[in-house]
Amino acid sequence: MSEIDHLSGDDDELNPEAAAAFLGISPASLWRAVATGRIDPPSYPSPRTPRFNRGLMRRSKERNRELPRNAAEMRRRVRLGEERRKAKEEAAHSRPGRASCERPAGLRLWRNSGKSQQPCL
Repeated sequence: MSEIDHLSGDDDELNPEAAAAFLGISPASLWRAVATGRIDPPSYPSPRTPRFNRGLMRRSKERNRELPRNAAEMRRRVRLGEERRKAKEEAAHSRPGRASCERPAGLRLWRNSGKSQQPCL
């Protein structure tokens, strides 16, 4: 099949089931990909009849080909960002002079609440 033959059907309109089969995914995954923006939304020639353009589907498929690697990297960055945020929060809560004061039983500590020292009760 030549390149011209390969692209000749790019103007075809596909129903959701055929579009999902073209991409090798389920119809539910197709709609999830549309919702997340990985696949271009369908056109509606009449109400309740979504049609996906084969050429746009082909471009979406090529654009998302390396997405799993990028998605894994993004998840790793988010996870590291959350870990750093939690570490900052824990460090902020463990600093002396914070409003919350943890003390062992029978030990009276002082906390800094701005300009004056107040006992931690």
